[in-house]
Amino acid sequence: TQRACNFLHQLLSLKAVQEEIERQGGWVKVESYAAYSHVHDLWKLCPEDEHLVALCNFQEFYHKLGLAVELVEQPAKDAELGLDSLRNRFRVNTSSKNLHRRHPEIKRIVEYLQDQTVHMGIFPVVQEAE
Repeated sequence: TQRACNFLHQLLSLKAVQEEIERQGGWVKVESYAAYSHVHDLWKLCPEDEHLVALCNFQEFYHKLGLAVELVEQPAKDAELGLDSLRNRFRVNTSSKNLHRRHPEIKRIVEYLQDQTVHMGIFPVVQEAE
């Protein structure tokens, strides 16, 4: 969630994105469609567009997105430090068969931690074009 909020906030903050939105007529068209979809429950007919309802008021959405980024930033860092600590404690990267033989539960913990890392994945990073 933190990475997604941060990505969206950075993306929508880019000057090039803002310029293109203005060139296309601004957020008015998107807000109008989102409001119409919300008022008439059209998003229920097309659930993959449900997220667009959040764009009924772009400025409010953008503001809430910024708050979400700030709100979860420190807890996300704390969680990552905790996961790193667990990875170190349970020697996630060790290949010691002796350690795994003495403590078979480590294998399950290692698998879980590695699975969580895979699910977190790599989120795109926003960068200005050179």
